[in-house]
Amino acid sequence: MRCALAVVGLTVALACGSSDDSVRVVRVPEQAATIAEAVAEAQPGSIIQIAPGVYHEAVSVEVPGITLRGLDRNEVVLDGRFELANGISVKANDVAVENLTVRHYNQNGIVFNGIAAASGGPVDPAVDYGTGDDVLSGYRVSWVTTHNNGLYGVYAFAARDGVMEYSYASGHPDSGFYVGQCQPCNVVIRQVIAERNAIGYYGTNASGGVWVVQSVFRNNRLGIAPNSQDMERLAPQAEAIVAGNLVVDNDDPAAPSIPDGYFGGGIAVGGGTRNTIVRNRVTGHDRAGIEVLDLNGYLPQGNRF
Repeated sequence: MRCALAVVGLTVALACGSSDDSVRVVRVPEQAATIAEAVAEAQPGSIIQIAPGVYHEAVSVEVPGITLRGLDRNEVVLDGRFELANGISVKANDVAVENLTVRHYNQNGIVFNGIAAASGGPVDPAVDYGTGDDVLSGYRVSWVTTHNNGLYGVYAFAARDGVMEYSYASGHPDSGFYVGQCQPCNVVIRQVIAERNAIGYYGTNASGGVWVVQSVFRNNRLGIAPNSQDMERLAPQAEAIVAGNLVVDNDDPAAPSIPDGYFGGGIAVGGGTRNTIVRNRVTGHDRAGIEVLDLNGYLPQGNRF
């Protein structure tokens, strides 16, 4: 399965599918007792169909081109019981996760790990993963709920050609939706809701073809933050488009916090360059509705509001 992403204005089309009409379906728990067992049996193009239930497992996906699909978004629940690191860890291209809930993991709800996908073994410290062929290519999260995980809800790192859509993230002490270290990223985040996280959307060194659109960011400590940092490669961040969002009351002291983190802002561009912030409704913030500031020695340049 290969995902083709096209962006024209604010119209986004994603085509992901198999050319074979006889797609293999592996049903959990009827044919495989656990999601991890189903993934182990999967072939490229397979659909893992998950029945309602609570699954206390960590799922690692290394088979390209598969779809993990719950039959009921609220009743198909992956629960780490704060004992497991990640709910769904994807290390392969063209993987989709749909229609389920992920909660109570120590690190991330869903993570797309481009370094693991590109290296296939030991990490080479000389490689700038996230550019060229050193990247996870093709990912999608649709109709997914992530809440109360230890760091991030949905996390994409060194990955490109992605979509996060119609999903919800709450209760994360880092960010609900995250994209980092990719150039170009070619990712669309649309029709999502992020509330009561430390940060709604965080994009560290996420550059080129980043669209955060038509979404709601409310009651976080910070709403939206394209930013440049040395903690990851490919700084400075550049060329994200933030458009048509509702950004409201991101000054909630009850939201989970990052030590020494930013508080009370709607949209903060920290050391980012050539970003476009347009047609958003931004209201109800203690510090600033929209702020441009230097971060880690990176000066914001060429941003348009």
